[in-house]
Amino acid sequence: MLFLASQVEDEARHVEVFTKRALANGGGLQYVSAATEWSLKSLLTQDNFTDASFLLHILGEGTFMELLKYLEEVSPDPVTASIFRMARQDEGRHVGYGVSHIAYHLKHDPDLVGRLHQAAEGRAAFLRQASGASPFVQHALAVLGGGGTSPEQIARGRERVKELYQEMHATRVRRLLQVGFDRDVADRISALHGGAVPNFM
Repeated sequence: MLFLASQVEDEARHVEVFTKRALANGGGLQYVSAATEWSLKSLLTQDNFTDASFLLHILGEGTFMELLKYLEEVSPDPVTASIFRMARQDEGRHVGYGVSHIAYHLKHDPDLVGRLHQAAEGRAAFLRQASGASPFVQHALAVLGGGGTSPEQIARGRERVKELYQEMHATRVRRLLQVGFDRDVADRISALHGGAVPNFM
């Protein structure tokens, strides 16, 4: 219970620091995509904590760690890079908790594999109701990845974003194998999470 309380504190700190950074950079706060809203809402529709923990800690925050790593690498300044690095450290603790929690339950209840797979399928179906990945986010990732807004830089950035998605998939599969899924199921669950509607959470 104490760890979960510390996770809430971490997330509140992330909201605060990302908000301050967005305002300090002059860009201000933008809007949240429908896919992000639906992704977070899907956690609240789960029937039990273990299913929600699987979707949040293993799939969601695990994927988000890869996004934070990418953003740290392409950050335009050292302060922003440091913010992403420290947030990723926090997320690493959350993912570690989820890995332990899910691995324990899978070890003691192998039938849980089917239920967690269903939770991932249900979430993917839920997300298909959203309008898809935000083109603004995709463009911003490409600009940062390519180092600018010229056509050549955007093209280079898009390639980096493709590599990011591949790394997200590979990392999700590794984490799913780590907690006890077999390779085929791990591949399917990862594809559900990052498929038609790329999901960073």
